[in-house]
Amino acid sequence: MKYIILILLFWGFQTQADILEDFDSLGTNKVLLEKAQVLVPEKKIEIVQGRIVNRNWRQEFSTDYEVTSSGANPYFFTQALGLSYQLHINPYWSIGLKYNYAFNKLSAEGDKIITDGRSKQDKIIHSDPNSEEKPEPFIPEMNWLKQSYLATVNWYPIYGKFKFLNSGIVHFDIYTHLAIGQAELRFNDSPIYQLGLGTGFWWSQHLSSRLEYKFTTYTADFYEKEQVQNMGNVSLSMGYLL
Repeated sequence: MKYIILILLFWGFQTQADILEDFDSLGTNKVLLEKAQVLVPEKKIEIVQGRIVNRNWRQEFSTDYEVTSSGANPYFFTQALGLSYQLHINPYWSIGLKYNYAFNKLSAEGDKIITDGRSKQDKIIHSDPNSEEKPEPFIPEMNWLKQSYLATVNWYPIYGKFKFLNSGIVHFDIYTHLAIGQAELRFNDSPIYQLGLGTGFWWSQHLSSRLEYKFTTYTADFYEKEQVQNMGNVSLSMGYLL
């Protein structure tokens, strides 16, 4: 057992070292840098290359955290955890699949309105305990999202890079996001659509992260009618490129 632990520790340290070396190498051409420093030794010279992270037919797996930021039902608050898969056809296009599992809880307003409704019910019952009428407390209509399945297309038209903490060059893309799929709600299922804008950061040849804002729409069934739900979602993800 101790040999297995030692092997895992060695592998972990080696992987970390490889990632750090990989990260530092994104913005440095060491051969050109050495030649330039020989020519002008009294000056500090840095060389930043063009696009280095290869995204031709590469796969990306990521975990996501998402929160509803605008247009949500005022009575509850929704967060979601997700898994994503992207197939990068080239540096400009990728297609993928995404699964989200939602967590819902009453907002302060929802909790207050239900508590007030129950308090009024108790007062009416206690004022006339012999009454046969038992008024129900006011419960607002709440049909929340439970989970969703999406197919996605991303287009990456803008590319750039910046130096991060004097340690290495981070490459990034600003992209548009389009998705279509199926949502499971508390009372019904509905098609779900997303349109958004995101920034993908390529920290090394393998490590990535994304920040996205998405406009999401689906249809929720209520007691007497259907209602289209339009909301904004912010998501953060960490990924690994194969």
